[in-house]
Amino acid sequence: MQETDVKTLETAGLTHAQAIIYLTLLELGQTKIGHIIEKTKLQSSVVHNNINKLIEKGLINFVMLGKIKQYSVADPEMFINYLEEQKKKIDENKKQIQEIIPKLKSIKEHTKEKTEVEVYKGKRGFKTAFTEEYLKLEPKQNIPFLALPEEFHKTKEVRDFFSKVNELAIEKKCTFQGIGPQSIKLFWQKSYGKSKSYQLRYVEENFPWDVTIFKDTILISLWGEENIIIKIKNKDFRDNALRYFNYKWKQAKLQSTNS
Repeated sequence: MQETDVKTLETAGLTHAQAIIYLTLLELGQTKIGHIIEKTKLQSSVVHNNINKLIEKGLINFVMLGKIKQYSVADPEMFINYLEEQKKKIDENKKQIQEIIPKLKSIKEHTKEKTEVEVYKGKRGFKTAFTEEYLKLEPKQNIPFLALPEEFHKTKEVRDFFSKVNELAIEKKCTFQGIGPQSIKLFWQKSYGKSKSYQLRYVEENFPWDVTIFKDTILISLWGEENIIIKIKNKDFRDNALRYFNYKWKQAKLQSTNS
């Protein structure tokens, strides 16, 4: 038995053990399974299992002599039939796979982006969360946001924080598109009115938190006794937040027009 023959049979779809058993039986001629085990030096269970698989492939036959099975190799031309059957199965499998490819793509699209949620706490956490997102900004990117409730805009801590951290975005010539309560209009006009980096509108309500919308994520800022930022990375969540922002943006324009 030559190693090249074993490899050739392996390329035809046989396992290493099946190739050895086939070639061994080819040399021995019709024989009992005990002789195959002895000659191949394979474990008995391996020979029994693979003999049956070779019979299923139509490459080995057996006859009963009394109560003993005698095995022999089928006409080697059966390999051509076997390969043709394998090709037919492959073509059928290919057709079936092609039919479900759109479904598989749909599943992949739905699951490829898992929701990622991170929580940041304290002043340092606030700075880290915003800095991470501002560093990922593309030049001249627009940043929509819903403002914190009015009471927090009166604190120097909040004013100083956003004034400083927003410089990272302004350096990239990004713009802020913000909506806040009417009660902070004078404060915002005084703080940002002369800056071309801010476009601001107002509504007759206080939002419970600040929501800043980026390309892939949103930041929900809760300022209070314990400052907390929740960062959510999920396209659907982000798109819904932007949809809500655009609705409030139009509403704010109508309110300012009618007032």
